[in-house]
Amino acid sequence: MLRYVGRPRLVFVIGDSHAYAFRDLLFELDGDPAPIPVITRALFVASLMSKTFSDDNGQLYAPVLDGLISDGLIALDERDIVVDSAGSRAHGRIHASKRGRETQLLFFCGDIDVRTEFLRQLPEHADFELSDTPAGVEALRDDRVWEPVDAPVVFAFAQQMIRPFFRGLLVLKNAGFERIAVHSLPPPSLSDDDFVRLNTFFRPKLLRYKAYLLFNHIYRTYSEEIGVRFIDLWPSVTVDGVLDQRYYLDGAHLNRDALMLTMERLLQA
Repeated sequence: MLRYVGRPRLVFVIGDSHAYAFRDLLFELDGDPAPIPVITRALFVASLMSKTFSDDNGQLYAPVLDGLISDGLIALDERDIVVDSAGSRAHGRIHASKRGRETQLLFFCGDIDVRTEFLRQLPEHADFELSDTPAGVEALRDDRVWEPVDAPVVFAFAQQMIRPFFRGLLVLKNAGFERIAVHSLPPPSLSDDDFVRLNTFFRPKLLRYKAYLLFNHIYRTYSEEIGVRFIDLWPSVTVDGVLDQRYYLDGAHLNRDALMLTMERLLQA
């Protein structure tokens, strides 16, 4: 038996490998007088980093722009695309389509920056002051000799990597996208073996957690500054600030239960 259930609400998830789990899912949201169907689409960009999300001129990272165009979320005339002799593409002013204005965008970006560049550039036993560090994270401090690093220098380094992401989000907001949300970076695995397996170098748990907390602090601040939502999942998937093992998946990603928490938070009125 076939019956019409109404027009679904679309959630378009864009990001690194954390976005992949959201591909082609169907949810039902309580509504009055009838439940509201919600579907997800995912644009997985394997190479997506915060530092390359946009350039100094506000040009969006090409795979992100192409994904938004191909899904009908950006109304862009081909005449607004310029291709130079090297094959690089540049866009003029972009505009959200009607579909784009109605779609909830959710971005996962920055995990690669933290793991492959930010932590790699810090000394192996670096430590920096971070306000409001959870007790469980401080408990990760062991008896090794820690190397103090000037906190303002560390903050400036992180901000330099993060700014292109929010510059690009502001381009999208000014283009007419009305529903933009940034997802927090996930709490990292407590396993040193997981970290080395994924990244081929070592950094201790305390430093890993402080790095992720720092990035999320800056994400929250920048989200408030440009007027987009920040979906902070840490309070729901951590105990005393460190990963609750009920949400562990593979050392890099959180599991389906965490995904459900994200969707619940995202779809809250």
